[in-house]
Amino acid sequence: RLELDDALIRLPPQERDQRAEILVDLADACFWTMDVVSMRRHASDVLAIAAELGRGDLEAKALAWLATAEGSAGNLPACVERNQVAIDRARALGIRPPPVAYFRSMALYWLGRHAEAVHGIGESVEVAREANDVSWTMWSLPNLGLALAGTGQYAAAAQAFDEARQLGRTYGAETLLARAMACSAGFRLDLFAFAGAEARSQEARELARSLGFTPPAVSAGIDLLLNYARRGEVGQTERLLEEVAAGAAQAAGFHGWLWALRLAEAQAEIALAQGKAEEALRWADEAIAQCRARGRVKYEVLGLVTRGKALSAAGRASEAVADFRRAVTLARPVGDPALLLQAIGCLLPLEGDDTLAAEGTATVARIVNALPDADERRRFETSGPQQALMRHLRSALKTCPA
Repeated sequence: RLELDDALIRLPPQERDQRAEILVDLADACFWTMDVVSMRRHASDVLAIAAELGRGDLEAKALAWLATAEGSAGNLPACVERNQVAIDRARALGIRPPPVAYFRSMALYWLGRHAEAVHGIGESVEVAREANDVSWTMWSLPNLGLALAGTGQYAAAAQAFDEARQLGRTYGAETLLARAMACSAGFRLDLFAFAGAEARSQEARELARSLGFTPPAVSAGIDLLLNYARRGEVGQTERLLEEVAAGAAQAAGFHGWLWALRLAEAQAEIALAQGKAEEALRWADEAIAQCRARGRVKYEVLGLVTRGKALSAAGRASEAVADFRRAVTLARPVGDPALLLQAIGCLLPLEGDDTLAAEGTATVARIVNALPDADERRRFETSGPQQALMRHLRSALKTCPA
């Protein structure tokens, strides 16, 4: 970035084409250094020069960087729409879309449109590989893993994460290696593989902190907070919560909106594990409100589940049932079996029927059949939360009319 800044200063004013090329590279450098404000400014300058020179290729790149700035700010529908414009513009010119335009697919994942995200991120991996762009390949593979896991394709997800890990080690891309490690913990946490998820989160956090690269340290830290809360080991969360919140504040310009809503959910789950129902309600309300403002469906479902549990603990059963119903309704179209199972598992003991019990049983079977190997299946089936859920399912199927 320093070298590009220096080149820009030395460039004669009349060299407009070369100026635009340098500004495009600067936008790229600013993305990787988490300076979204400068990224947006450079992309705006490129767009103006592209219009002046009639350079459609530069226009496509500038549009993609500006769209990605919207995604970093949490404006997800705008990110999706504007990056699609950039992709369409590049294709109309007969050129490869810029890799950053596929940030669109990550926004689709955040919006709960997982099947679309799988397709788009698959294209992103292909484009990055064709361009021999290791950084964007390393960025895209963990995104693909997240989207695949979000559609219940756990073996393919694990393969994508493993490939990213191997690439990171081969090319020494350690910051992106830390990110890939952090991303790989999430679906294991969703499937109650607490020890495996903890090991991956710890490894990612330690590597990221040793490199001074904040995003994976924050993301992995939030996963650890959720992990400990769900295991009832809240004593491990006090100091960690302070460290993670400080890191999220430090890099707030880079996905700060996402960390804020995830932190609110983590604090709700910690309070719930501590038996502090009212505090859990306050944090869950905050998480749900932020999710609705951004369209982050997965964490709205989790927020509703947590709020429902807090309401149930406070003796407000009818309100809890309403939240659990809403969670099930929201989770169904997402296509994430682990997310749906969490919602069904909460609603079933309070308001179960044969249809819901059958849906829960089918969802369990879908997860078990999709797990990569026998060890993963055994861990899932013998986990405490899964065994409790199966007891509820068996009870519901016995008591519901045929």
